[in-house]
Amino acid sequence: MLKKIAINGFRGLHGLSMEDFRRVNVLVGPNGGGKTSVLEALCLAAQPFAPRLVDAINRWRDMPPLSSQTWHTLLTIFSQMDWHRNVSFEMETGEGTASVTISALPGRGGAREPELVQGTTTTTDPGSLSAGFEESVRGLKSVYRPSSGEEVEAVLELVATGYQESVTTKARQPPRGPVPGSFFIHARRATSLGETAAALTELYAKNAEGSFVGALRKVEPRVRRLVPGVRGKQPTVLADLGYATLVPIHVLGDGFCRVSLIATGIVSGQRGKLLLVDEIDSGLHRSVMSGLWGSLLELSHEYGIQVFCSTHNEEMLQETLPAFAGERDALHVYRISRDCDGAVSTQMYDYTMLEDAHAMGMDVR
Repeated sequence: MLKKIAINGFRGLHGLSMEDFRRVNVLVGPNGGGKTSVLEALCLAAQPFAPRLVDAINRWRDMPPLSSQTWHTLLTIFSQMDWHRNVSFEMETGEGTASVTISALPGRGGAREPELVQGTTTTTDPGSLSAGFEESVRGLKSVYRPSSGEEVEAVLELVATGYQESVTTKARQPPRGPVPGSFFIHARRATSLGETAAALTELYAKNAEGSFVGALRKVEPRVRRLVPGVRGKQPTVLADLGYATLVPIHVLGDGFCRVSLIATGIVSGQRGKLLLVDEIDSGLHRSVMSGLWGSLLELSHEYGIQVFCSTHNEEMLQETLPAFAGERDALHVYRISRDCDGAVSTQMYDYTMLEDAHAMGMDVR
């Protein structure tokens, strides 16, 4: 599992260190404090050979797809949108330490400014993106350096239709060690029928679908089973609720779909990966929250994953107390806040501290 991480120069995180992670880690704090940025940083650090994830995390923030025409969106991952400052992560897991450095590749076209379209008039307004644009960038380079073994370099290069990726390493075998991998669920992502259908198919092949369906019963007790399939050449997942016909899961409500996707993230992929969930309470009623925490803990043990999530919901946070009462050491809560100078800091609460704060009526969010 991931033990600690240092984040430098990523978005608004200028030298943030977090440590003593547990099996389930909950991020709380005011809007704009950096919770989502921490989850995005964990996503990139856990998959250092996939710089395309920068495109994914930007699109989750409603930015346009990457191409040579939208190169300026790459700048948003750099502190103060200054691509001359590298992004770096230093992490430690149970298998060792490693660092990841992400740098921008200077453009070949020389000095130019981005053109922005306002209505029917095309204008040049570099100040609306970042003051003092002097040249474009043509891509990113990510360098992974483990404490032992060969380094790996991954390059993302922009082209007119998108981007191209390449990975270079001297190692004969795929890099091992502190590279956990991740599954990211952003705040507005409720379902992924293709991924859920694939995960269920694998579970049914092993007769191991019970814990997955059990987690969904915390939200919808009527669920008897889930059936993956294909309709019109598109993947689908149907739920047996005891009706004459099966029901597509995407019509069962955002909360059900959200928990289904969380369960998918846990059971799919390799053991030891990070499950990253932004606003885990989205679409959920308080009555299911304690059950969800309990299912998360149970599934995380069964599939060997580590959970990082954020919430603004006081009830969601309070429901961790009964859910983790039997395994207090599995939970840590981190309050992330930003001061008037923009510096980001964290305060960690273990189970006992969280319990005491709740008893005294303190709001740790």
